[in-house]
Amino acid sequence: MFTAIVYRKTIEGSVVGSVEIDNPVLEQFRLNPELTLHALAKTLGISLRATEKRVANLQEKNKLKHIVPKKGGSWQVL
Repeated sequence: MFTAIVYRKTIEGSVVGSVEIDNPVLEQFRLNPELTLHALAKTLGISLRATEKRVANLQEKNKLKHIVPKKGGSWQVL
């Protein structure tokens, strides 16, 4: 049996990195509220999963809201 100790460095840019992605996401939804997540991912050059996570994060922060219906709805930047 062995023990592994892992040391992690604190990356100062991690918070800045998320803000750098949040702003373009919000800007794209301001320009086109009916934009799909697939189109947004392609526009930003990031994966669909990363886009889904970023949008979910913005919804949790109450910066972004999806207006129903689920298919064909639109996005509202708060």
